[in-house]
Amino acid sequence: MDKDCSRSQLICGVAGCIFLGLLAARLQLLASPGIPLGKGFEMVAIARELAASGNYANPFEVMPTGPTAVNPPLYPLFLAGLLRLFGDIPNFKVSAVVITVLVHGIHFGLLPLVSRQAIGRLAPGVWAAIVGIVLPVVPLMPQWDAVYTAAGLMILCACSARFPERMDNWRPVLSGALLGLLILLNPLAGIVGAAWIVVFLGRKHVLQIRFLRFLGVAALTAGVVFVPWALRNWRTLGSPVLRTNLGMTLYASNNSCAHSSMAVTHASGCYDVYHPNGSLAESLKLVSMGEVAYDRFRTESTLGWIKQNPDRFVQLTARRVFEFWFPDTLKEPVSAYGVWICTALSIPGLALLWKRQALMARFVLATFCLFPVPYYIVVSDLRYRVPILWMTLLCAGYVAAELSSRVFKLWKPTSSLGDHPKLANDD
Repeated sequence: MDKDCSRSQLICGVAGCIFLGLLAARLQLLASPGIPLGKGFEMVAIARELAASGNYANPFEVMPTGPTAVNPPLYPLFLAGLLRLFGDIPNFKVSAVVITVLVHGIHFGLLPLVSRQAIGRLAPGVWAAIVGIVLPVVPLMPQWDAVYTAAGLMILCACSARFPERMDNWRPVLSGALLGLLILLNPLAGIVGAAWIVVFLGRKHVLQIRFLRFLGVAALTAGVVFVPWALRNWRTLGSPVLRTNLGMTLYASNNSCAHSSMAVTHASGCYDVYHPNGSLAESLKLVSMGEVAYDRFRTESTLGWIKQNPDRFVQLTARRVFEFWFPDTLKEPVSAYGVWICTALSIPGLALLWKRQALMARFVLATFCLFPVPYYIVVSDLRYRVPILWMTLLCAGYVAAELSSRVFKLWKPTSSLGDHPKLANDD
């Protein structure tokens, strides 16, 4: 298949998946009883404070608690920009939802591009988008950064998959800048981005010195992007942290009344008793101690509870491991069951990928092993899976592409959508 035909297929595949993704997101919007963007959402609360006073502060509902690093800065800054441009409800809500719908479409449109660049075939990405759209697996969540982080990670992967061929000039700078921005969206995205760069740029045919130079420049550029945020927190909060919500989330997730999932724990009222977003007592304690000290204190409190209740902690953790991959169906049941199906399909898909495209399989497996670990010890929620759900979709799409290819060959033995010989089995 010639290069022009392959490029045409890629353009058609990406455009078609974007269109279908936009249509599916629009249908979700019509079926939804309402998209919440009011009180109780920390990123939205920070955005309102930013828009009103220019201060990155007051994330919690019950009372003002001052400067914060509970959430990374980029998405609240984006929402604050919308508030300044369009005003508050209803225009803010409309603009946030419309842009999130567009990002949903782009998210699915990127699947064929990543598949073409990283796997060497277009078909798995097209099938991945179809599976993800039909089920559907990604709910509309304009109050959180999840789908934006997922799209950003795919952009990083699609842009850098071919970088080993020409690792000079702007390429390491671009990779590092994208990675730094993703860390400011979700610090755990740094795990995915770093795994991608190390696995894909560390291929055997890349000269060691060039590879190390690439990593050095990329790491330096990423630092230039996200270190100012750490310095701001050092000056304002007394510690160069990227985020300060681990201890408070651990404490609200592991206690005598806790359940495994966010939905059930919220429904029981337990979460609001232990978390400063719903508890006046916890908010007052946070203000008196300072956010960093409070978060460390609650980490120590949780470790104390775990020592006293090891069996209960093991039960909660085991359940959360399961629910990360097979989400609780109390909230967003259609999307949750869709993720169940995709996860089941991804298991044989990853096995096939390992057999035929070991490089991509290593990256996916490394991400699946590392990224979820912090989420195994806090309340489970579908949105925590969304940043890496596209990898599950690609594995599921690989199975669907293989099955469709075999069925097609029974009727007409021609090649499937454009193989990319240059990257196939590149190890």
